[in-house]
Amino acid sequence: MHAAGLRLNVSSSMISQIENDRERFPDTARLQPILDAYGGLKVKSFWERVRVYKHQSCAIEE
Repeated sequence: MHAAGLRLNVSSSMISQIENDRERFPDTARLQPILDAYGGLKVKSFWERVRVYKHQSCAIEE
C-alpha cells in the first residue's frame, strides 16, 4: 500500500481505506491510475469483474 500511495501521490492510509471500502470509490478518472499501479487492468474490465463478483456473492448467499 505504501508503494502504491507513493506512486499515486496519496497516503498509504487512503489506499487502505479505498481497498477496505471505507472511502468512496474513485471516479473513472482517478480509478485508471490506481488500476495501472496494481497491474494495468482497464476500467471496463475492472467493472466487469466487479459485476461478476457481485453476482457470484449473491448466488452464494441464496
